[in-house]
Amino acid sequence: MALPQPTQSEVQALMALLQAGKFAEAEDKSRHYTKKHPKILGFYDLLSKAQIAQEDYSGVVRTLKKALKIKPEYVDGEYNLGVAYMALGKTPEAISCFLNVAEKKPDFFKAYNNLGACYIKQEDIEKGLEFYRKSYEVQPDFAPTLLMLGVKLREHGESKKSEEYLEKLTALQPEFAVGHYSLGLTKVNLKKDNEAVESFNIALKLNPDLKEAKEELEKLKT
Repeated sequence: MALPQPTQSEVQALMALLQAGKFAEAEDKSRHYTKKHPKILGFYDLLSKAQIAQEDYSGVVRTLKKALKIKPEYVDGEYNLGVAYMALGKTPEAISCFLNVAEKKPDFFKAYNNLGACYIKQEDIEKGLEFYRKSYEVQPDFAPTLLMLGVKLREHGESKKSEEYLEKLTALQPEFAVGHYSLGLTKVNLKKDNEAVESFNIALKLNPDLKEAKEELEKLKT
C-alpha cells in the first residue's frame, strides 16, 4: 500500500508559518507532519529549521538524525547537524559531521570553515589553519574565513599573511568594524603604527562603542 503523500496546501501552510516567524507553531505542525508522513524528508528539514530558529539544538540533533536515516546522503542536513553539535559544545561529533559533508561535497566551503573553528577550539592550531585555508581555496570571499585566518595567523606569529587576509576582508566588507580593528592589531605587530591608527579610527567611526579600538589608540599615543 502506497504511503500517503503530503498535499500542496500542507507544505505551503507550514512554510508560511516559518516565513511569518511563528516558529513554535511551525514546530508543532512540522512534528505532526513527520508523524503523518514519516518518510518525507522535507518535513524533517522544516522541523529542524523551526528548532534552529528557537535555538533548540538538542531537538535539531534528534530531528536530523531521523532525517539522515531516511536519506544518508542528505548533505545539508548533516551540515546543520554539525552546526547543532557545535552549539551544544560537542566538538568531536561536529567534526565527524563536517568531515562527512566535505567528503560528500568537496566544494562545501562552510564545512571547512567550521572544521577550522572546531580544531581551533580543540587547540589544534595547525589543523584549524589547514581547514581555514581549504575554505579560502574553495571560496576566497567568505568573510568569516578571512577574519579567522587573519586573527589566528597573527596570533601564530604570521602577521604578514594575516595582513593580506584582513586587507582583503576590509575591502570586501568596508563597514565591518571588527575587521578594521583586527587589521589594526596586525599593523601594530608589523610596526606600521600610522596605518594601525587609521584602521582603529575607521573601526571607531563604524562602531563608537568598540572600546578595544580606543584602548589600542591610547597605547599608540604613549
